[in-house]
Amino acid sequence: MTADLLSYIAAAHKAIDENRLGDATEFIARVESELTSDIDIGYRRNIKANLAGAMIDLGTYTHDEALLARGTHYATQAIESTAEKDRSIAHYYNAANGYASLWDLQSRAELKRGGINDNYLQAKTYYRKAIDLASQSLSLEEQALCKSLFVNYANNLDSVGRNVEAVTWYDRALNLDEGMALALGNKAITLHRLAFLAHGHTHAFLVEAHRLLQAALQNQLETPAAQTFSRHLHEIEQITVAHGEHGIEAEPDTASEPRSPFHRFLQGFCLNHRLYLTPTTFLSADHHLAPGDPLFISRMVAPLNDEQKFDRYVTFLNQIKQDYVLARYFLVQSQYRADAIDTVDWDVALYYPLDYSLHSAYIELMKSSLRLAVDVLDKVAFFVWDYCGITTINKLKVNFRTLWAAQASLTTLRPELANRDNAYLIALLDLSLDVRDDGYYGDIYKRRNALTHRFLVVHDMVLDRQTNPDIPRLHLHEFLRECIQALQIARAAVIYLILLVDTEERKLGNEHRFGVIRGTPVDDAFRWTPS
Repeated sequence: MTADLLSYIAAAHKAIDENRLGDATEFIARVESELTSDIDIGYRRNIKANLAGAMIDLGTYTHDEALLARGTHYATQAIESTAEKDRSIAHYYNAANGYASLWDLQSRAELKRGGINDNYLQAKTYYRKAIDLASQSLSLEEQALCKSLFVNYANNLDSVGRNVEAVTWYDRALNLDEGMALALGNKAITLHRLAFLAHGHTHAFLVEAHRLLQAALQNQLETPAAQTFSRHLHEIEQITVAHGEHGIEAEPDTASEPRSPFHRFLQGFCLNHRLYLTPTTFLSADHHLAPGDPLFISRMVAPLNDEQKFDRYVTFLNQIKQDYVLARYFLVQSQYRADAIDTVDWDVALYYPLDYSLHSAYIELMKSSLRLAVDVLDKVAFFVWDYCGITTINKLKVNFRTLWAAQASLTTLRPELANRDNAYLIALLDLSLDVRDDGYYGDIYKRRNALTHRFLVVHDMVLDRQTNPDIPRLHLHEFLRECIQALQIARAAVIYLILLVDTEERKLGNEHRFGVIRGTPVDDAFRWTPS
């Protein structure tokens, strides 16, 4: 019987691939009707896991919420009935896809009310469990699955405005398969959507999106994806035609040449880890590799008699950028031997501990980098508190983890924010959930608090006898990874803040009683240096 049920599931998958959705529905119904308790528990688990995939695929194509819910339930049952050590990437990937498809059906209404729901959160959780497994050794079959995993996870993040991180995951899929159509096309759609917010790089984004869509459409694609990619390609081509016979050309890169060996090292480190505040890091490195931090609020709109708005928020953002850039510098300098840094440790008496912990100015630079990166997040929150005129939380209690959500629900924006209908507020809300104590990136706040108020000890070997829970102990390489991650999270938050403000300011642009104030970059006269 089991072999028959598995053959029905295989037939259902084949029918879906051939767009025979009625046949697929019949095969799935046959399997469900025979999925009785008298089947051996191991076989039943195997059938549920396979059936879940077919039901989720079919439910996604037919927008059948009930079918998706049943398939997702089978997928989670298969996980729960499998010992953790025996769970595979496919187990988590199946469940994640089910929740993501349910979220896709509900997202428009949920985002409109200013929130996300449990289906989105569950999808994100299961994708991340699959990604964590994928970071370990993989079979060839699992390697092939990973590129689809990365794209679907990117789509999930992109659905709530987390474009910065989504593009990173599309690129990870393309690193595995540079011709993967779904990665090419979905990244192109994100670039197309961002193009008109990427001030100074709008044409570069459109040119790159056009190139990626053309490459995607050269592949065999399922009908819905092909139609979506073709529509975006047509829209970009219409823009090109509107620009006349020369069409559109990407803006020239403005990358500076390295001025010293350290500057060259800094550029390479920041490009490799995506730490620059520039739109060009969204684009393919083969076509645009421009180091630097040009991202800023492109314009601000204010009543003609308002002399404070521009200065206030430019000052705030200048400080946020300076904190971020200094945090980044601390980390880069911690990885680059320099006489000036060696000098810091001269004449400083330290004593040799028996726990083999590491101490030097370079270690302290790493610690300072992580502290300052997390401080950036809290400054982003204060900027939004002030800019959006939030009155439901005292300014002394504002921090990145507490600002966004309404008191009754961690997944719903405060009314003052929800009413703005701004996708980047949802992105920041979701990112704030990730850095809570129980979140995927929760360790960065725990590390910051330990470094600020207690201790964090770095080793190049970890001794089992050091078990005091109040003193976290990390291997040097693990701590470096966490410092890079903290900077990447801070970078994403700063970019979402800029996109948030640009989106809000565009809404004011049609008011005739308002004037547009454009910023002027600071020259060296206002960059203080000691004499």
